[in-house]
Amino acid sequence: MPVRIKVDASGPLSMIRSAVRALQPPQVTAAVEAALRVYQQGIQRRAPRKTGALGRSFTIEASGYSGEVGSDLVYANPQEQGAWIAPKNKSLKFQGAGGVHFQRKPIRLKPHPYVGPTFNQDSPRAVAAFAREIDQAIG
Repeated sequence: MPVRIKVDASGPLSMIRSAVRALQPPQVTAAVEAALRVYQQGIQRRAPRKTGALGRSFTIEASGYSGEVGSDLVYANPQEQGAWIAPKNKSLKFQGAGGVHFQRKPIRLKPHPYVGPTFNQDSPRAVAAFAREIDQAIG
């Protein structure tokens, strides 16, 4: 005869549902923003740095139950994933060691992951920040 364990979670689930219903949209948005700030700070620390503009470009947008951290810089994604950069004219001009250089062939920008590692490493802290805000709101 198999052994069975029966659990009735309707009581605790009812309490959780009541607590979630009591939350107001601004409280949920504040919790989402708290989690996003953790990611934003991690991205700013890990972003490739020449002038610091890339890290600073990441902003938070939160609304209700969702949000995002993102950058509008055209080179944010190529820095993360790498890219081939082709010259628009006869040659590609760039500043390097020893002055200005011209390149006639496409060049490969190697990936410098900073968003992915932030998500992987900072998710526990982001979840904890979210939970603290929710706990404070219902506490």
